[in-house]
Amino acid sequence: MMSPASTVSLHVGNLINWFLWGVLSVQLYLYYVAFPNDRMVYKSVVYVVYFVESVHAIGLAAGLSIMMVDMANNGMDDNSGWVNITVILLTLCGGLMSLITQCLYAFRIRAITEMLIIPGIIAAVR
Repeated sequence: MMSPASTVSLHVGNLINWFLWGVLSVQLYLYYVAFPNDRMVYKSVVYVVYFVESVHAIGLAAGLSIMMVDMANNGMDDNSGWVNITVILLTLCGGLMSLITQCLYAFRIRAITEMLIIPGIIAAVR
């Protein structure tokens, strides 16, 4: 059973998530303006991470709204339907963003150090 305090904390967390998504949107715009001649690989990585984060934010908001409607209709006891989809979506989006970011860092370190061992370790650790 979820208490009303738990639902308030979920709403505050969702609000913070949308605020940070707005910050990310501004950073994306600044990147687009500041680096118009950047390589297409880096631009693609930035846009893919932004898209995945957008799916993450929308999925979190949709899961929260489904949970609230379900709790309003069925009481505060049954909220198992929304948990599975939201948890899977959030886990996949977070893992995908981490994988992309970690591999990009390893690629950049490989370009700087011209070694294969250190970037391989960085890409494998997470």
